[in-house]
Amino acid sequence: MNELTLVKHEFFEDLKCDIYQDDNEYYMTREQIGRALGYANSRVSISNIHNRNKERFDGMSTVINLISADGKSHDTVVYTRKGIMEICRWSKQPRADMFIDWVWEVMDSLIEGRNIRIQQHAEIKRMIAESRFINSHVKEARELMALSNKHSGTVYSQILDSYASKALVGDHVLPLPELPERTYTATEIGKKLGISANRVGRLANEHNLKTTEYGKWFRDVATHRPDMEVPVFRYYERVIPVLRGILLESNGFIQDSLEM
Repeated sequence: MNELTLVKHEFFEDLKCDIYQDDNEYYMTREQIGRALGYANSRVSISNIHNRNKERFDGMSTVINLISADGKSHDTVVYTRKGIMEICRWSKQPRADMFIDWVWEVMDSLIEGRNIRIQQHAEIKRMIAESRFINSHVKEARELMALSNKHSGTVYSQILDSYASKALVGDHVLPLPELPERTYTATEIGKKLGISANRVGRLANEHNLKTTEYGKWFRDVATHRPDMEVPVFRYYERVIPVLRGILLESNGFIQDSLEM
């Protein structure tokens, strides 16, 4: 068993009693229990009770090494709280009931105090963990804000600010900006469909696809006139299945015409 610790001196009438503790239990010595019950030869009397009910006392007592008043070390039998109750029950001594009440009161106060300390310790640990958690999020938010300041006025800065607010309060209090949808040139669309950029433009014009639904207009430098800006339509990716359908329909029409 774990080493016992002397945790309390308490008087039962005029008898000074020692209370010992390990991780889970409280104990008293055989001799002090016998003296509290009024036996003249306390150790022998309690030993006799124990031996007559040996099976009953299994698990309720143990032997530890204690230093006595003479400064010498002795093997000493100690009993748990339940073991003390059993001794009192079998002893039938006049002071047994009084001693039982005293033991319950003393040991209950120790257990209650210990539980309070355990709860306080758990609460302190919880507060420390919570503080560390908050500090880590504050640090994360500061790092995000520092990056945001380096990109002030950009969409990237707005994104960083939004994630900084989430790190602090758990939600995007500063909403994420709406990112512009990616656009593609006619050349890029043509490569995806296996047609030329000019054909992409013609099909888009013929089928009225140069709208805000399928893309947007930009100002760009003219291909052969670097000194001139011209309007250029760039496409959203969603135009691809529309153009693919037009191409399939067109190919089907051509095939039907050839067969006729």
